[in-house]
Amino acid sequence: MKPRLWPYGPALLALGLYCDRPMVEVAPPQIHVLAPDPAEVIRTSEVELVVRATSFRPIAGLWANGQPLLYQEADRSWRGLIALRPGLNRILLEAADREGVRARDTLPLLRASLLVRRGSDMHGPRAFHTATVLPSGEVLLAGGFADMEEEALRTAERYDPRTGRSRPTAEPMRVGRAGHVALQLPDGRVLLMGGVRRYPPRTGADFVQEVELYDPQTDSFRLVPTSGYPVDRAFFDAVWYPHPSGPYVWTFGGWGDLSPASPTFLLGIRQDGRFYLFRNDSLLLYGASGSPLYLEPSFGHSLVAFRDRLYGLFNTAFYASGAASQNRLLDLSRVRTSPLTGFRRERTWHAAAELKDDLWLVAGGASLSGTAPRAFLGTLELFSFEVQRFYLYPEPLFLARAGLRATKLADARIMLSGGWSAYGVSRAVEWIALLP
Repeated sequence: MKPRLWPYGPALLALGLYCDRPMVEVAPPQIHVLAPDPAEVIRTSEVELVVRATSFRPIAGLWANGQPLLYQEADRSWRGLIALRPGLNRILLEAADREGVRARDTLPLLRASLLVRRGSDMHGPRAFHTATVLPSGEVLLAGGFADMEEEALRTAERYDPRTGRSRPTAEPMRVGRAGHVALQLPDGRVLLMGGVRRYPPRTGADFVQEVELYDPQTDSFRLVPTSGYPVDRAFFDAVWYPHPSGPYVWTFGGWGDLSPASPTFLLGIRQDGRFYLFRNDSLLLYGASGSPLYLEPSFGHSLVAFRDRLYGLFNTAFYASGAASQNRLLDLSRVRTSPLTGFRRERTWHAAAELKDDLWLVAGGASLSGTAPRAFLGTLELFSFEVQRFYLYPEPLFLARAGLRATKLADARIMLSGGWSAYGVSRAVEWIALLP
């Protein structure tokens, strides 16, 4: 009896019809950028773009913004000159193979040129101080360390960016502090809170609980009445949070007390935020549980305002096993966070300020081993909010340092002041301007 083959007939017929036709993949080409380095800022108006496209079939052509690139057999690359305007440039790359299968990708390149120069020194050395622009245009430089092995400063000075001259305030601060926060009120006064008396802090007594106000009209400081749980943190950040019942101060992270409900002070890096109500020139802890927003434990970070209630928290956490990015996007209108891309160089104790709309400067900082700096950084990075990525600037600061401050002035310049370097605490001032 012959075997019955009819169930397999259609499959055998299909195989017979198509076995003589080649199987063609439809995978698009892969596009690889060889130059320029897309992680670096470009300072020229024109750049040579070097691209390679790979596919199992020959590449027929490669275009950048519709402009054909020329093929170089020596290294199998495609090259062409691309004009760049100042700011963020989105280069549309397109590759096609001999069968017409195409691939597209967008390459964001940042063109920017900075003018970095030395300015007149501050009146005294400072690191981990605060810098606040006063209504007069002067910059209030308050507290900090003049020597990392000594107690924090009570002194403050008013630096005039127009003349480069600085003078001590008529009265010193009520309490010496470093690693604190300074928030400006609508009337021009400055609220100073938190900080430590010495570095590194070891006990609760090293943290400053007193809060004070600086009045630029009288050039003096006075203590502010407080109630509820004290701030008790340092190397942290805080923002104003508007509310119908009054302005709140929302604090984030920092070294401090990990057991606020306990009478025993437990030193550590905090991940919580807390609300404080500021009313009638007094500060009140609002609620026993603080804010609903919790982050990774962080300190020495910078907090920048992208737009109303939308912030970026920039920081790197250093561990014995390596470093981890803590950069986060904070949406305080919805009380939620999302991750941001990491730095090009891991850093903490850096400074950040807005260069212009959508573009932010990050300067200096350090990598840490425990509580000690392993290396001071002199590098600059620019952050584009539009594509949410960092670009490394090719030229460094003249002095690598951490604990410096970056202050945006009315004339669009950024003032970098002070900092802790390999040579000790600095009096240095640098000016950074974005060239057209």
